[in-house]
Amino acid sequence: MVEWHHMGDAVMALPFIRGARSAGIGVSLCAAPGPAGVFRLAFPDIPLAVFNPESHAWWRGGEWQGWRERMGSDAAVCAWGDPRVHFWMKQAGFTRRAGLPAAPCNSYAREAAMLRPLLAGTAWCGRAMEWLTGPLLTDPWTRPRRGLHHQDNWTALARILGFEVDAGVPWFRPPAVQGAGPGEGGLWVVHPGGRLPWKHWPVENWEKLLATLARVEGIRTVLVQGEGIPRLVNLPPGQRVHVGGGLDDFAALLGSAEGLVGLDSFPAHLSAALGKKTVVLFGDMPDCWFSPRGEQVRLVRTERGGRSLRDYRRAGRSLLHAVTVGEVVEAIHLGFGI
Repeated sequence: MVEWHHMGDAVMALPFIRGARSAGIGVSLCAAPGPAGVFRLAFPDIPLAVFNPESHAWWRGGEWQGWRERMGSDAAVCAWGDPRVHFWMKQAGFTRRAGLPAAPCNSYAREAAMLRPLLAGTAWCGRAMEWLTGPLLTDPWTRPRRGLHHQDNWTALARILGFEVDAGVPWFRPPAVQGAGPGEGGLWVVHPGGRLPWKHWPVENWEKLLATLARVEGIRTVLVQGEGIPRLVNLPPGQRVHVGGGLDDFAALLGSAEGLVGLDSFPAHLSAALGKKTVVLFGDMPDCWFSPRGEQVRLVRTERGGRSLRDYRRAGRSLLHAVTVGEVVEAIHLGFGI
């Protein structure tokens, strides 16, 4: 299984891995550094090769052939319409290659007008590779509609390979909390970090949220701080702060908590995968493709009003600019009866 994208995407692939193993299928993984950490956390016993696609060495599939043979793999699968991955799978010698052909219908484009040249170039690249080497995929699958969630790609590919995916949570149990109970009642993790700048929420809003939750009976909060996370200074008296020491440490924190409030990023995906109550700030972003999934997930949405990502970026605005503290608190109150 190949995952060259991001950590949240790796979380969405976990039910596929669990389903394959339940069906008696051996699984080995080829992943970028970020997803590799997620896979090590969830399935530490699965053979894993770390590969950086940004090194531009993705086309040298021959250097991975020995690894493929050592793993005993004859089939490769990827849930992205990325011709680089498909070409690599072929060059590495996989006899069966399941995935999504490079085509606009298999791409996620928040702004089609902005990304049309990129999409056209990706499709052209895939056709050129096939003209040179023959079909890249032996088992292609095309998304039936553009609004299909990314996790459903994995479900469809599992059926092609002959097994079913069970999305029931938790998708795994962090080793640090194996055998623990359902979590510390009333403890909510607040994680203000996210990879993309247009998904950020102002620092003063996070500080106001913590001050508001501090007055709510039955809720205690722990704020995650650390490298790459906006630093909050004006905190309520006695506010608990967690400075992360890695994925294991953060997963253990989530495992001991009741829920999480965060952005559309890896922490929210991990919280949902663990079956925790999860409130995600989505604002004007579309939620149909990559939102964390689960019965315990609540999204805080605002109306987009026809504005495009280009408009927001030109104005220097976040897509969360219209999300209020009251709406986040209401999502906790109404969503979970707290």
